[in-house]
Amino acid sequence: MIPSSLDNNGFDTKDAATAILAWTYLIQGNFAGARDAANVVIQSGNHALADTYDQVFDEESGGFDGESIFNLIVTDQDGVNNLNTYFAPPAYAGRGDIVVQSKHTALYDATDTRGKFTIIASNRLYSRKHLNQFGDVNIVRLAEMYLIRAEANFRLNTSVGASPLVDINTLRSRAGAASLTQANLSLDKILLERKLELAFEGLLLQDVKRLKLAIGGLNPSDPKLILPIPQREIDTNKSLVQNSGY
Repeated sequence: MIPSSLDNNGFDTKDAATAILAWTYLIQGNFAGARDAANVVIQSGNHALADTYDQVFDEESGGFDGESIFNLIVTDQDGVNNLNTYFAPPAYAGRGDIVVQSKHTALYDATDTRGKFTIIASNRLYSRKHLNQFGDVNIVRLAEMYLIRAEANFRLNTSVGASPLVDINTLRSRAGAASLTQANLSLDKILLERKLELAFEGLLLQDVKRLKLAIGGLNPSDPKLILPIPQREIDTNKSLVQNSGY
């Protein structure tokens, strides 16, 4: 039997399975299913939003606080956090591949702490989310359940668990951003909030594809936006055919 929740989030739990089900439903466009699954996780009471945005990624406490629903455990014996490898600057054992651009930080309110969650290294701006090379890899955290519930409720004109406005403002309030009003709440604002909250957490590609957005001049079905099948899987199953472009 899968437990409802564990102190060690590196193991599967009912909450983790339900949260990933919410993801799956969202990608499928099954908004009622996504809404209800996200609501179950939120209402379980097994997880809570960190008091501040900084606490979610606090290196000293190991990161993610009580907000983590599922993460992959990384130790100095096991290896490194590959998000650090690509996203962090060399001073933090990364390659510095991902530089935060000014047009991204300009999306945040002046008081929004999420827009300032950066560090300057080698005269370039980087996200502070992945500075610990042995930090756990976050897979899903509670804030995304609020975002999924808000988006699904808005699309369906429902308020299961809470209204979309309440869910969005819960996250904005934590970050010190000005609250939205019902009059200026829209699907675009909810999707923007998802981008602001989850930036540099490895979720953009799935959003680009499910929303059918063009990126970098590529349409969402372009082979360059389809990840390769890992070679170890092809070696195990000779019937698998590698995706185009690899």
